[in-house]
Amino acid sequence: MPDSLALVIIDDLLNLRLVTAAIIVAVSGIMRGFTGTGSALITAPLLTLLFGPQAAIGTVALLEIGIAIQLMPAAVRLTPWRVVAPMTIAGTLLVPIGAWALIVADADVMKRTIALVVLASSLVLLSGWRYPGHPAAKGSVSIGALSGVLNGATAMGGPPVTLYILAAPWAMEVARAALISHACLIMVPTFASLAIGGVVTWTIVGRALLLLPVYVITTWIGSRAFRNANEATFRRAALWLLVVVAVATLVA
Repeated sequence: MPDSLALVIIDDLLNLRLVTAAIIVAVSGIMRGFTGTGSALITAPLLTLLFGPQAAIGTVALLEIGIAIQLMPAAVRLTPWRVVAPMTIAGTLLVPIGAWALIVADADVMKRTIALVVLASSLVLLSGWRYPGHPAAKGSVSIGALSGVLNGATAMGGPPVTLYILAAPWAMEVARAALISHACLIMVPTFASLAIGGVVTWTIVGRALLLLPVYVITTWIGSRAFRNANEATFRRAALWLLVVVAVATLVA
């Protein structure tokens, strides 16, 4: 372990902000494990308030890559790849554009952009609106492209994909697997773009390593809860939580 990384970890252990970040990550982990998506809608705006937009998005990307090891094996079998594969490929090609926007934009502008994405996404999902069609390979390309840009800029490319996937006449387990596979895979080019752009630092890596165990444990708890809980009630409560988070971020 490089000396700089060790110093970052020691410094963060003594930092109250890390405790706050751990609580945020714990809540988002439960949501991630339960629904298969949506965790970045909690972590991105709140970690932005703690560490700034670039550090927040870099941390979220690392956490999502780490959690892929836990969620992907079970999701691969159920994932409808004819829809998810073109979506993910298109998103991968467009991620660098979003990452460029994150790097060059003013920090306050990005903070408010992240909050507005969360607010708009939550309200649309709460309204019950569904994509008026059925997911197919052709439509997946445009949805994936939009997801890629949003992922690069805000680490929150999930809402368009969620609305699109939920329009399919699939069992909830299949839809959840599709959301997990896309979310996990799209974070790899997101992290790569941020690393190339100089956003990812040893501070971000050290912080992500400290938060990852919290995320892994709470995601597991959320996955277990998915087997028995009322999915509709949980989703609605989670979306209202996101509305509160977005408004708080806008006024902070």
